[in-house]
Amino acid sequence: MGGASLNGTGGVVLAGGTSGQYIDLGASLGKLLSTLSSYRIEITYVWDGASTGSAQKWWSFSQEGTTTFAMLTAVSSNEAYTRYQYRRDASDTTANRSFSSTLVGTETTIAIEYDTELGSSGYGVIRTLKNGVQEAYATQTRDCSLSLLGETTRNYIGKSPYDGGNYFDGTILDFKIYGVVIPEPATMCLLSVGALALIRKRK
Repeated sequence: MGGASLNGTGGVVLAGGTSGQYIDLGASLGKLLSTLSSYRIEITYVWDGASTGSAQKWWSFSQEGTTTFAMLTAVSSNEAYTRYQYRRDASDTTANRSFSSTLVGTETTIAIEYDTELGSSGYGVIRTLKNGVQEAYATQTRDCSLSLLGETTRNYIGKSPYDGGNYFDGTILDFKIYGVVIPEPATMCLLSVGALALIRKRK
């Protein structure tokens, strides 16, 4: 963990801004991500807000450079808005959600789900969920599988894939990745302390 600290109850505390504090999930995670077509990425946190920096990053999976990545980010200093950004071949697909209330100060779970079996376009659907409830549903016009990003080598919680700022300011409580191609009972702990990271087959 890049300078982060534990809060004593299983969370990882990140200072945000330009603190340099984040969680490195390791380059080997990219091997697993590169097998996923449909997926759900879920993070549980308590956010301290945008005061230490705008466009803070919850998580990111990236190749080197700025042309191939997937990440969940805040938008500017808006504390009630998230953006899922999927970039491949230097072209962006985004799924934005403006929530009815602030995302600051309370335990919250945000999930991004891409399901190739949904929608009418043949390219699947991206859904944004808050605390298990669907908030946004967007039919896609191209394939947004993680497998098409290749084996990402920069896989982080709380950090941008390509700049030194916009670190997440708050406490990470849990992080999970669900993929339909991971065989049961494949429960794989990626972090041995702090935030719990699991990869398991979606049911």
